[in-house]
Amino acid sequence: SEARAELELELGNKLADLQESAAREATLQADLITNEHKLGDVNAELMSLTVKLAAVESDGSASLEGLQSELTTVQTEIKALREEKESLEAELGQLQATLDSQSARVEEMETALVEARRYCDDNLLQSQARIQELQTEASAAEAKVEAAEGQLAATKELLEHALDSAA
Repeated sequence: SEARAELELELGNKLADLQESAAREATLQADLITNEHKLGDVNAELMSLTVKLAAVESDGSASLEGLQSELTTVQTEIKALREEKESLEAELGQLQATLDSQSARVEEMETALVEARRYCDDNLLQSQARIQELQTEASAAEAKVEAAEGQLAATKELLEHALDSAA
C-alpha cells in the first residue's frame, strides 16, 4: 500500500513533467514559426533593398554606401535569426528526447503500479482465506472448550455426589 502510494505519487510527478515538456515544446514550435516568418520578412526586405540598389546604381541618384550599410544590417539580422532558429531546433530536439524518456518512464511506472495492485489483491485474497480458516479453527476450539466445560461440570457433580454418599 505504501509502495503503491509512492508509485502513484511518482507517476503524478512524471505526468506533470511530461505536460510541462509538451507545453515548452509547443512554445518552441510557436517561436520557430515566428522566426521563420521574420526570416521571410527580412528576405523580402533584402530583395527590396537589392532592387533599390540596382535602381540607384543605374540612375546614380542615391547613396550607394547607405544602401550597402542597410544591406549589411539586414544580412546580419538574417544570420542572427538563422542562429536562433538552429538553437530553437536543438532545444526542441532535446525536449523531444526528454519527452520520449519521460513517456517511457511513465509506462514503466504504470506497469509497476498494475503489478503492485495485482500483488496487493493477491495478498488480500490470501489473507481473507487465512482469516476464514482461523475463524473456523476458533469456532471448533470454542466448541471443544464448551464440551470440556460440560464434561468438567458433570464430573464435578459426580464427585460431589460421591463425597456426599461417602459421608
